[in-house]
Amino acid sequence: MGTSWRAAFPLERRELDGETVAYCDATGDTLKLAPIARAVLDVLSRAPADLQALSAAAAEALAADEEAIEPAVADTVEDLESLGIVERVSL
Repeated sequence: MGTSWRAAFPLERRELDGETVAYCDATGDTLKLAPIARAVLDVLSRAPADLQALSAAAAEALAADEEAIEPAVADTVEDLESLGIVERVSL
């Protein structure tokens, strides 16, 4: 079975001047989210997902090719995981 992730904490998100800003009450962190991170967190805020599902959702949200966007999604998930915003889960 492959790796899946879930949102570690709920984030409050706001749109400001065309940018997405997220605040995590649990950590006190405020983050400016790139569009790809926003797409990933949209999925993970609803349910755990694997890289394939996250890539499909990001490709749809950003009107991009799923195969081409997958490396950027993997990098984004890694970044979010290093910040403690998402965490690995076993399904």
